[in-house]
Amino acid sequence: MKTSLLIGSITTLALLPLSQAALLFGVTTDNQLVSFDTSNPSNFQSAHAISGLFDSDGTTPNPNGSILNLTSRPGPTSGSFQLWGLDNHANMYQISLTGTATLVSSGFTPSGFSAGFSFDPFNDNFVYAGDNAENFSLDLNGVPTANLALTYAGGGVPSIFGLGIDQSFGTIFALDAVNDSLSTSIQPNFPVNSELTVVGGLGVDVTSFGGLVVDADGNLYASLSTDGNTSGLYSVNSTTGAATSLGGFGAGVGITSIAIPEPSATLLGALGALALFRRRRA
Repeated sequence: MKTSLLIGSITTLALLPLSQAALLFGVTTDNQLVSFDTSNPSNFQSAHAISGLFDSDGTTPNPNGSILNLTSRPGPTSGSFQLWGLDNHANMYQISLTGTATLVSSGFTPSGFSAGFSFDPFNDNFVYAGDNAENFSLDLNGVPTANLALTYAGGGVPSIFGLGIDQSFGTIFALDAVNDSLSTSIQPNFPVNSELTVVGGLGVDVTSFGGLVVDADGNLYASLSTDGNTSGLYSVNSTTGAATSLGGFGAGVGITSIAIPEPSATLLGALGALALFRRRRA
């Protein structure tokens, strides 16, 4: 079964206070939408079964489907956010905080087994980076644009399963399950410019099962698995790539993807200015 990592949406909701900026959302292997704090990842603050998924045709209900990728986008009102996700057929959804999925598109057909997915505020779209070097942009209607295949500076083919974008500076971070590493791109036109540079090893032998987010302060958090079944939360050093365990998600629990509420919905209103700032930093 093809497992394409990507996006999911969730109905808008008031942005959490700054003191709770470390609250994350995740999807478990039994297709539950959960929330938890980075200080105690095994204590789920909410848990809801995800419903409303479809087969690859986008019309046949699939009660056994699962969301494999999750990300967050600022919502339409100030201080709100949305969750978006992709299921095991690469269908795109918006997902409410109570787990109700609303189909956005069923037209995306990547060929890889796993991938990373993240919202790009500078283009108001989503970035998909696959374990077979696939590289797509997807708009808010789920329409994909194929970009050049991913490469590593100096040679090599990336095998990406986690992707996060710094919402302030546009830096892209990616997790590779083959070489157990963190890589980055500071190019202003990624993913059109598809080159990644390896930052360093995670220090953990991981499988292609998990996700990556960047918080408002530029801190990296990853859900990582060493056995492909259970997983835990890690902080990842953005300058060395080293991963430090923050705790497991509980006995027998695996998290397939994670998302963090966007710091401000006003990002969308300032896309032009942010894009200019991003270019100047590159």
